[in-house]
Amino acid sequence: LAPGIRSKPKEEIISETALAVCRGASIYLAITPGYAGDMGVGMEAVKTAGAWYGKLKPYLQDAEMYGNIGIALGTPAVEGKGLPVKNEFWSYIDKDQITALYEAVSLCDDISGAGYFPKVLYSYADYSSWPQSLAGLKAIVVPELAVLDKAHIQKLRDYVKDGGTLISFAHSTFLNEKGERLADQALRDLYGMQIKADSEKKGGLVIFNESAGE
Repeated sequence: LAPGIRSKPKEEIISETALAVCRGASIYLAITPGYAGDMGVGMEAVKTAGAWYGKLKPYLQDAEMYGNIGIALGTPAVEGKGLPVKNEFWSYIDKDQITALYEAVSLCDDISGAGYFPKVLYSYADYSSWPQSLAGLKAIVVPELAVLDKAHIQKLRDYVKDGGTLISFAHSTFLNEKGERLADQALRDLYGMQIKADSEKKGGLVIFNESAGE
């Protein structure tokens, strides 16, 4: 609940809640200390969303979020650095730095806005949203800050080998599961190009591999 929250029609509140649930969100209520908003308007919104969710909850038990576009957030190791909080590849850019999680959320917004259903692929400790097979995904996006172990790198490689579409950013697959930078991109052979050393300081430079596609 935020200060200045406006009153919304029940249909709008329910549709926003439904969209959040379809993206895998949990429903809970949190009011920050010093909240200065309109408690009446905020609580009415909570009641509306809660009543709708309460009716559907039994049907959602053990359900899995549908998605046709995967976003590989990563497989951070328990003993590693976790998800990156800054893009060190472009360290000379101090402004507008975003975390790995926000990067994935932004991609979700863009993909859903284009009419597709994003599914974040993430695993940590005993939790995993990675499906057994990636074949059902129309495409998989690998952000720059994705942290991936060898097993999931191989899953992506097999996905492409079987005809899947992989969309990667400039430094995708440079980080292992511990958040450490590798000497080279783990899937560079699929990209058909490589980044020249220290090119980030000069605005970025790639070298195309003439054998790409062989």
